[in-house]
Amino acid sequence: MAKKKITLEDLKEQRGGSHNRGQSHNGRSHRRNSGNRNDRGNHDGPVRHFVPRDTNRKFAANLVPDNFALFLNKKIPIIQKQGKYQFSFPIDQATRQTPGFVKYYEALKKLYSIEISYLELETDWKLSIGLGGASVYETGITLHHIYGIPYIPGSTIKGSVRSYVILTQFDGNEQAALEDNEFINIFGSQDQQGKVLFFDAFAQNLTIKSDILNPHYKDYYAPAGNPQPPADYIDPVPISFLTVEGTFKFAIGCRHEHRDLLETTSRYLRAALTQYGLGAKTAVGYGYFK
Repeated sequence: MAKKKITLEDLKEQRGGSHNRGQSHNGRSHRRNSGNRNDRGNHDGPVRHFVPRDTNRKFAANLVPDNFALFLNKKIPIIQKQGKYQFSFPIDQATRQTPGFVKYYEALKKLYSIEISYLELETDWKLSIGLGGASVYETGITLHHIYGIPYIPGSTIKGSVRSYVILTQFDGNEQAALEDNEFINIFGSQDQQGKVLFFDAFAQNLTIKSDILNPHYKDYYAPAGNPQPPADYIDPVPISFLTVEGTFKFAIGCRHEHRDLLETTSRYLRAALTQYGLGAKTAVGYGYFK
């Protein structure tokens, strides 16, 4: 006797057990609307997480996996207050080692006909990268798409150094900078590609910390406008965001025939990171290196 093929509908019936399930006009079962996640009322309290059993055990033990991006995006505390959902970061502080740190920089050394210059600098305080990125937390952080750990993209480094050079060497006049041969050779222009490569920067050990933005007088600056002047009777609205601390290894490179540009660019890189800063909120002390 041939075995009966088990269908998805059979599995649903088995999982349903003694639960009452409605029947559609064609006889197939469907889930009750009462189990819909939107039918939870407006009571305050935490919302359950529907995750695999082994994942739930790790969450219960408060373990942070090696891939920090998975932890950050999967273990999202969702709390319902006054009928509204709120998200909060699942950690206050965590220390992570960067997977593949040694392999990444070893691979750079093997690039054909490219000379590499390195610079290791420690954060002076905190670094905020990707703060304006899209996220359910309202504030973001730049995470590597494979390793899942915070890093500094090469494009961010190049943009910061470029802005520093325009500000300090050309009094903020970008047009004057684009008429300078050395500037164009390093950073490029619309008509010419730059000869210096800016690589991503990683730290072998990272400390990730939660911090807060504390906007004051939100009601006063809202589009509708509050007719009352801003004062202490308006409550601030704390917003959490993540920062990182560690010693980052920066790398720049170029072809051997343009090696003279490396020394100049390295000098600009060090000055930009220690004097100009990198990332968000540099005006209040974030993003500077020692």
